[in-house]
Amino acid sequence: MSLLIFWFSLISCIMNFSLGRFIGIKGTNFLSMYCRLNALLINRLITIEIIVFGLTFNFNLGVWINSELLLVNWEFTYNGLITLRTFIVIFVSICVHFYTQSYRCFDPHKVRFLGFLSLFTFFRLVLVASSNLLVLFLGWEGIGLASYLLIGFWFTRLVAIQSAIKALLLNRIGDLALYLSIAFFFSLFKTLDFTLAFSLVPFLLNSQFISFWNLIPSFEIISFFLFLSARGKSAQLTLHTWLPDAMEGPTPVSALIHAATLVTAGIFLMFRLSFIFEFTELTLTLVSIIGICTAFFAAITGSFQNDLKRVIAFSTCSQLGLIVIAYGLSNQSIALFHLLNHAFFKAVLFLCAGSIIHGFKDEQDLRRFGIAIKLLPVTYVIFLAASLCLIGFPGLTGFFSKDSLFEIICIGVKFKYIIIEAGFAFWFSCIIYGLTAFYSFRALVLLFFSNTSLTRNTFFNINESDFILLSALLPLFLCTLTIGFIWKELFISVGNSCLDKSLFTWYIHKTLIEAETLELTFKLLPLFVSILGLVGVILSFILNKWISNNFFVKQFVFIAAKKWFWDSLYSYFSYFFLYLAFDTLIQVLDRGLIEILAPSLWIYIFTFLNARIHYRHTSQLSVYLFWIFVFVMWFIFDMLELTNFNFHILQFNCLMFGLTLLI
Repeated sequence: MSLLIFWFSLISCIMNFSLGRFIGIKGTNFLSMYCRLNALLINRLITIEIIVFGLTFNFNLGVWINSELLLVNWEFTYNGLITLRTFIVIFVSICVHFYTQSYRCFDPHKVRFLGFLSLFTFFRLVLVASSNLLVLFLGWEGIGLASYLLIGFWFTRLVAIQSAIKALLLNRIGDLALYLSIAFFFSLFKTLDFTLAFSLVPFLLNSQFISFWNLIPSFEIISFFLFLSARGKSAQLTLHTWLPDAMEGPTPVSALIHAATLVTAGIFLMFRLSFIFEFTELTLTLVSIIGICTAFFAAITGSFQNDLKRVIAFSTCSQLGLIVIAYGLSNQSIALFHLLNHAFFKAVLFLCAGSIIHGFKDEQDLRRFGIAIKLLPVTYVIFLAASLCLIGFPGLTGFFSKDSLFEIICIGVKFKYIIIEAGFAFWFSCIIYGLTAFYSFRALVLLFFSNTSLTRNTFFNINESDFILLSALLPLFLCTLTIGFIWKELFISVGNSCLDKSLFTWYIHKTLIEAETLELTFKLLPLFVSILGLVGVILSFILNKWISNNFFVKQFVFIAAKKWFWDSLYSYFSYFFLYLAFDTLIQVLDRGLIEILAPSLWIYIFTFLNARIHYRHTSQLSVYLFWIFVFVMWFIFDMLELTNFNFHILQFNCLMFGLTLLI
């Protein structure tokens, strides 16, 4: 029964592509929703069995590769981690499919769009439930392909195609790292199965690889390449530039990519291989530092963006950085808690943004919105709740996970469990929490309370979204309000058998109990810095003229609005390597050195020998008899199999004498 979750998604994809033109848009919508609802019902039953009774299921569909040493099966696993992620994927996918019925309802390519969404969901489910690295890699590449198709769905727009290619190429860097990690993983464990590898970990803790005549711990190398692959897919710093540009696709695509599928795949890979990361202190330190830098720079950049969807995109990047910080501090349950909560309120934010953009006639510039609270009151309530949840307002879903995450960081400072990055993470997390409140309240003010700059005709034609579109937001809205309170004991409580079987945490890294002993000052600090972020928004509007006239502030805002020139830096390096490849590899090596040493040199040699031989054809019988004598003697020596060294010398002298006379 559990495998029906995959089959429903695959059947929906196949039927949409094969029968879409015959059953039409309504039939395709019905088929997609029917398959999703059945998959959600089955997942609900499996989740109850696993969460309540602590069970684990394994399904082997057959052998994929069997080459003596390497055995790879079509095997899938269901445990606490996988069922929760599967629930999020299917639930958000249902809301996005239902939302799509009203959004762009007159798009002539909507059947193809629904087929791509089903393909995306199928590969994400394969990635989540895979039991070995090779099947996981199949789902990994599948969601990369589906994201390329969805981001570039409007293929007549040049910007959309460029964004899709950019996302694909940057993710290829992470894919290359995943290739290497799979190779090292198999070299160490002699298997790609997660369960077998986990059982071998105690025996291989001190194993080392030889690299450039140095011994490097095996777990450090594997975890480093795994994290590099996760950086590409989860848009961590230096590989994050594709994420804002992915907003060129339709808004449902943005909600699905940012909330449940693509950007969480890298972090899920780290969760799945936690039994390797937990024994790598250097890699965990690197994970925390990269997460801090990603969250900080993305929060600053999002605070000064004027495109509504890009503000939410940089918010996603910042929140993923916070999740990576928690993982680097070896608190995977808190990181998973925030990852699941983030899927709900970020999906609400993107779908609300689509509703606002649709209502304002495809306008996305925040500076042109305003007074939307009177025009879109229902959307305002839902967007406000999701923004407060993102900030971590007490009582909402984001509060339970973000405050727990901050307490873990404070524990690292207080008890010095993590010496290098604990204080670094603490102070920067305070700034990140304040900046999160800043860009969230700034977007709210510019959307719903500021003066509008739209034309009179456009302004009076703005209406609230229809019932279907708002109905798609309602389940996510209710989860945004309540799911954090419902799930908090599952993740924050100590000794939960459900997640202990799927998330491995070394006993010296467990700090959940110490988090309860924190002073009240640390517990109230996130609320305090969020209030400072609100004050910063108010001051930014009051001191707008001073900010516009101050040179240093204006330059800082300009650099942040330009996304710290990461795109320009990549363009510079791209052109540099392109020119290097053309001027050096093609002009010098390929057309120069290789051409001289390979074809041209041999042509010259044979032309020279041909001319010499032709010149020595004198038609004299004595010369021909001499050559006949030389080769006959050579043939006799070989036939007699004379292995004496002197006879070989005689052969060589005969040949050299003949060549001398010839030349």
